[in-house]
Amino acid sequence: MNATNHLLAVLAEEGGEVGKECHKAQRFGLDDKVTLDPQGPRGTTGPTNREKIVAELNDMLGVVQMLVDRGVLPANWQDKAAQERKAMKVARYMDYAVRVGALEPNT
Repeated sequence: MNATNHLLAVLAEEGGEVGKECHKAQRFGLDDKVTLDPQGPRGTTGPTNREKIVAELNDMLGVVQMLVDRGVLPANWQDKAAQERKAMKVARYMDYAVRVGALEPNT
């Protein structure tokens, strides 16, 4: 395995970790501090699920920057127009989800 493959594997892992923290936030709330014992008291110390998502996003972007620095990804990889197209597409699907009753309106 070369450095590029290693970094790509790390990037994939970080994407998975973002997903994991998003799922925990869905299950327990963005501001929950998950405790190790579900029978015990609600967590009161440590980062919230929201803070964990932010940390994982920063970890992922750190790896992206490493790939940019090595020339694997272009320095101008961010595409505002593509991001806006994606946001519009997601918004349309959210509207559809509201219409079919799978998403609460205005939430």
